[in-house]
Amino acid sequence: MKALWISVFERKYLEPHEAMIFLKACEAHDRAEQARRILKREGLTYQDRFQQPRPRPEVSIEYRDRATFAKLLGQLNLYGPEWML
Repeated sequence: MKALWISVFERKYLEPHEAMIFLKACEAHDRAEQARRILKREGLTYQDRFQQPRPRPEVSIEYRDRATFAKLLGQLNLYGPEWML
């Protein structure tokens, strides 16, 4: 995210409120990546007390925060191939 952060501020002026939105987008991306790493290590499911498989909470965290990241980038018009590093 550091590289994207630098790239955006080198190529586009962001108003203070836009910078805050971009910060929140980066935080959402970081949370999604953290959840992804946990899922990679622990797997997608766990056994509940009845020994039934249940999805790990990180599954929904990753999904939600990836969607939030994309939505916030779209609000700032930072979505598309020209912004990918």
